[in-house]
Amino acid sequence: MSDDILNRLEKVYGAKDRAALEQEYAAWAKRYDGDVMALGYTPHALVAGMAARYLPAGEGPLLDCGAGTGLVAVLLYAFGLRDLVALDMSDAMLAVAKSRGVYRDCVQGVLGERLPFDDASFAAVVGAGTFTAGHAPGDSFHEMTRVLRPGGVMVVGLRGDGDHAKRYLDCLTVLTEAGKLTHLADSTPCPAFLLSAEEAHVLTVVKVFRRTGA
Repeated sequence: MSDDILNRLEKVYGAKDRAALEQEYAAWAKRYDGDVMALGYTPHALVAGMAARYLPAGEGPLLDCGAGTGLVAVLLYAFGLRDLVALDMSDAMLAVAKSRGVYRDCVQGVLGERLPFDDASFAAVVGAGTFTAGHAPGDSFHEMTRVLRPGGVMVVGLRGDGDHAKRYLDCLTVLTEAGKLTHLADSTPCPAFLLSAEEAHVLTVVKVFRRTGA
């Protein structure tokens, strides 16, 4: 495995603040797809597959949170989910996502802040590779729930090893106990980087929720 790829990965996950994270993603945007494919990165496919399982083809609109270069959307589109909106903080990553031609809109926005959408705007919200160290905070789920219509589906990928996902799980528990989300399913934990011996310890799990209430 290329040391250069792992170095780029470490720079992104080691970013100290939002400005540094945006800078790293801007530098990484054109190499991102090749790097994650070389690592055998699985969360994109797992999130897309679980979303397709719980959302009928043709249903929409669907918000892809932390869309990056749009790898999740390519798979969602293949599953028949065509009304797709990308949200990402990085203009450079969104530029690549837009070039794929699968989104009807690409919107710059930051998870953890108020999202630029009305209440109950989406039939589904998804996020892969976003809810991890140095990235979107756990309270992002409150805004994601706000923009999700009653009966809509939330599909998120989290770390499945150690206690890395605890702060995210705690926030999801708050929303379920408040009656805003109902937990539907979890995937089996899966290696996040199938082709990287150095990252073999990293697991991913996908969790699915349904929006309850009005």
